[in-house]
Amino acid sequence: MALTQSPPAELRYAWRVLSVTGLGMWVTFSSVSMVPLALPHMVGDLRAGSAQADWFVLAYQLVTAVLMLPLGRLSDVLGRRTMYVGGLALVTASTLAICFCTAPEPVIALRAVQGVGAAAVITNTTALLVDAFPPSHVSRGIGWNITIMSTAVALGPLLGGLLTEAFGWRGVFALSVPLALAGTVWSAVALRRTRPITQGRIQPDVGGILASVVGVGGIVLAVNRVGDGVGSVTFLIPLAAAVLGVASFVAIERRVPNPILDLRLVLVRFRGSAYATTALLNLGLSAGPLLVSLYLQSLHGLTALSAGLCITAQACGNIVVGPLAGRWAARTEARVLATAGAFVAVAGAALLATVSALGGGGPAVAGAMFVMGLGNGIFQTTNASVINIGVRPWERGMANGFRVMIDNSAALLGSAIALVLITSGLPHALRSDALAGATDGFGPADLAAFAHAFPLTIGALAVLSLVAVCISALRGRTPHPEEET
Repeated sequence: MALTQSPPAELRYAWRVLSVTGLGMWVTFSSVSMVPLALPHMVGDLRAGSAQADWFVLAYQLVTAVLMLPLGRLSDVLGRRTMYVGGLALVTASTLAICFCTAPEPVIALRAVQGVGAAAVITNTTALLVDAFPPSHVSRGIGWNITIMSTAVALGPLLGGLLTEAFGWRGVFALSVPLALAGTVWSAVALRRTRPITQGRIQPDVGGILASVVGVGGIVLAVNRVGDGVGSVTFLIPLAAAVLGVASFVAIERRVPNPILDLRLVLVRFRGSAYATTALLNLGLSAGPLLVSLYLQSLHGLTALSAGLCITAQACGNIVVGPLAGRWAARTEARVLATAGAFVAVAGAALLATVSALGGGGPAVAGAMFVMGLGNGIFQTTNASVINIGVRPWERGMANGFRVMIDNSAALLGSAIALVLITSGLPHALRSDALAGATDGFGPADLAAFAHAFPLTIGALAVLSLVAVCISALRGRTPHPEEET
């Protein structure tokens, strides 16, 4: 398909928007990937208990996850510039405040505030790009944005380790402050002031918001408590809340006049298939870094830094292919390209299962992760672009907020499934040690069972991801960006 020519001034503005969203992605995702390296130092310095240590991470995850969809819809009502600049300002202020905390409770509260700001930034990113880029160039903008995000994910652990060693845990947050401040100022300067683009007056969908919060929050809490056992009360209660919340959400959104998610967006064949494919692929493959970290540290004795470098090979695959995928998506039928990307990602997972079955070490694992990254970069760039085709301007925040929400929820759920499967062959008393990488006290039979569980778990999740490939292949013809749906 030949690319249509766009006025130079509009394209210059579009690339300026990409610089805004790229900086926002770097701030939010590098911060997330750096914090786990600083966590032990935070716990020790702040004298935090185990429950408080959990909430250093969970407060951010929970708030971000539950607010993706509501804030995406709110950006349609209040305007994307307002939400984006406000979100980065919240991230800046809360990150700066954390640097001065001397007790765990304020850190937990401020991590929740960070989550609010991050949700406003992340859920608005793709919508801003779709608003700014002409249809024939959208996939390129999204491809570059994914590349920047992947770079932040790849370098975050290394930066986190270096900063923590040099300056303590506060160094991780201190680095983010000037970046977040620069992002706030630049977004305020660079983004055009526009009026909200909703048609008419939008009544708040309070029931839908509450149901989505209960559903997504239940998923996050259940995943966090899976280590207590799938039969424990602490796991079953949030799981029941998740099921009830999701069921209530669907029922409410079918009948309210102004839903936070118009189900008609999902019922369009090509878009609904795109949502289903990304959910299933994240469900099946998102646990790869977690499983690789356990595998390399528990069975091969690698340090956390060495294992982390192997894991970054996946992000490197994304970085390599992201800009190329944006160009390919502008010229290739989306069904073909997205399906090919998903298939390559699943092939990488199958290769990873084979490597672990043969007892392969770091280099072989890194190669499999790189292949997964290549496929995922092609798929995510194409699929994110497809979801926005034909979406009316006043519903883009809604459409992209839903995509990010199901991506995050599926990734969390996939990690929980992986943790259950990887420890299912061990006695209950050894499961927490296995997840902590403390296998020194394992007997030969238990160590063999743990090692055998890796290829089985990765293989099972890869087979699940094949369902995503099939759905993608059957999604039907995708309209060109210039067409209405």
